[in-house]
Amino acid sequence: MRLFSLYWLLCAASSTVAAASTAAKVYVFDSESGPLDSASSLDTIDAATARLILAQRLGLGQYHSILGVDDESIRQINAFSSKQQALFGYDRQSKPVSRLLIVIDGMDEQDFPTLKGFQTFSISPAPHPEDSFQLFSTFASEAASIPTVDGDDHQLLKALAAEAEHPENTLKAFANRRVLLHVKTTKGVEQLDLLGKTLQDVYSLALERKMSLSIMFIPRASKSTKTSKNPFGLTKRAAKAQRASQEQPLISKQQSASSPGASLVEEEFVSPFLASKVLSGPIPTCFSSRSACERGTNNCTSHGSCILKWSTETTNEGGSVSKQDCYGCACTKPEVRTNSDGSKKTTKFGGAACHKKDVVFPFWLLAGTTIFLMGIVGFGLSMLYEMGNQELPSVIGAGVSGPTAR
Repeated sequence: MRLFSLYWLLCAASSTVAAASTAAKVYVFDSESGPLDSASSLDTIDAATARLILAQRLGLGQYHSILGVDDESIRQINAFSSKQQALFGYDRQSKPVSRLLIVIDGMDEQDFPTLKGFQTFSISPAPHPEDSFQLFSTFASEAASIPTVDGDDHQLLKALAAEAEHPENTLKAFANRRVLLHVKTTKGVEQLDLLGKTLQDVYSLALERKMSLSIMFIPRASKSTKTSKNPFGLTKRAAKAQRASQEQPLISKQQSASSPGASLVEEEFVSPFLASKVLSGPIPTCFSSRSACERGTNNCTSHGSCILKWSTETTNEGGSVSKQDCYGCACTKPEVRTNSDGSKKTTKFGGAACHKKDVVFPFWLLAGTTIFLMGIVGFGLSMLYEMGNQELPSVIGAGVSGPTAR
């Protein structure tokens, strides 16, 4: 009986270890919060929520939406997201935060002393390495469209140089203080030692300057299941359309009017995820706020921007004044396409969300051609009618003599 019980305990333990090994691990660290005494939190979240957390930590929230996210996911996003900047800009003395994401594929155990003071959470089931690289590529495309900021990341790039030189790894660095590193494999003691040294150098640098670190470990492909749908909520069509459009941020970074020397304003984490999302149902022409307009129209489907159309103030019976605003889309971004012969074709858009092509010119061209052809046909018929309506001579054969009778 004891042997039977011991057998089931061993089976349960092995299944627990197998389940744990199939989960991806994410470690996050913010220099402003400082290191923790030990790795905290054992939360297990889904891949879609992990995408929202990583997007916020990279400052790419304008490309991702939290619409439809439940309360538990919101709590997890708030727990692991980086600190939000002030709404009206930074202090004159402050510097932009460097944001780093490291994705490590093919590693199951994370036995690095450097990660001891990081917050951590698990992603279960573990995404496939191909899905994680697709997420990495999407983040890189989104980061490329963010405006540049002051400062440089030379020291950070120097710390990542050894890993970046590996032929299977990918490093993406941008002038807006965003750096992304994808480590393809970690086979062999030398690669593990190099990875450990890189993490230690990055961590030491984060203790000296403002930095937001995010490190994601993805298990080997043999321990994850490849599905037709990306668990992070990405699709190949959406990612391709987003990279082609190079959508500008919905909330552009502007200098604060109250502080002339202020740096750029941080973006909000409420913007639509990918402008290629299809709009369905009737779209209102008026929204109560700019953010509601951007969410309801997918930022005017990247063909315009939300503006204040009109604003009214109404005085109630009690003397209080209520203000009503109307925000709508201004379709100011035509689509210019270069043909094979070098000529350019410009397509304008209209509609409540700038999602309808402007067909005024084709309509008038077709209508004008149709009216012109109808006019020609009508003129020809009327001319034939007039010719057929003319009176014939009374004697058709007048002046023509017949044969002489004999």
